[in-house]
Amino acid sequence: MKRYLWVSAMIVALACVLAQIGCWKSGSNPTAALIHSEAPPTRGVAPSLKFKMVLPESPRRGPSTSLRTGSPNAIIMASEAASPTVTFKLTLINVGNATNPTTVLSKTVLVSSGTAYANFQDLPALSTLGDIHIENGNYGGYSDFRGATDLLPEIENILEVSPKNSKTKPDIIAEVVEKVVSSQHLFPKVGSDLTSRIITTLTEMDLTTDAIYEEALTQFVNNHLLQQTISLETNSVVLDSSSSLALSSLSVLSETTNEMVFSNTATQRLPTEI
Repeated sequence: MKRYLWVSAMIVALACVLAQIGCWKSGSNPTAALIHSEAPPTRGVAPSLKFKMVLPESPRRGPSTSLRTGSPNAIIMASEAASPTVTFKLTLINVGNATNPTTVLSKTVLVSSGTAYANFQDLPALSTLGDIHIENGNYGGYSDFRGATDLLPEIENILEVSPKNSKTKPDIIAEVVEKVVSSQHLFPKVGSDLTSRIITTLTEMDLTTDAIYEEALTQFVNNHLLQQTISLETNSVVLDSSSSLALSSLSVLSETTNEMVFSNTATQRLPTEI
């Protein structure tokens, strides 16, 4: 069954961490310094965000539990003598901006007294990739998590992340988003509801197939990105030139990693017991 770890992040006017880590100030703490690139166009502000860590189903795991920050059952196990650190990344998708398609926020936080915590500020309501990396430790045997969601203004947002390459739903969503954003032919065709459309695509698919990454990407492109017209003369479906390029690019994407390069740094809160 699935286990959940909730990681809360309140978007506030000042970015300040709890007493275990201290209050962040620019230039005062090299491990907690927030770095961000050029801000994307504002479409409203998401007032709060939670990361929900979803582990793959396993017969060894008990019934599903929802673990909130601070719960003693939410444990990050240290794998080495060195203290664990947690790096959180948010990649905001700048739809319509081919020159600067993403804005990345990232922050690395030391685990201290069982807790690592930090806040985001001024987070715009955009489609967003979430990435968590645990250094010198793991949660449920995993150290890298990813997921994606469309952040919405004026509500509490939830971003589900699951282990990378686990082929669970949050991982598949993130894979498709990364592929689309990294493609010069696909990215210009996406809208502000990128993640929602991918989720809609996945509801019609078998997520247990070995080639689910490639199948999900192809299905999403066919359903949402291609501009098709029907020729009455030939009774056939005709693609516009940009759609043809987008379709032909799928074979290239499936043969390469096309990992996104994250360039900045953001954080949240993970309870831990060493």
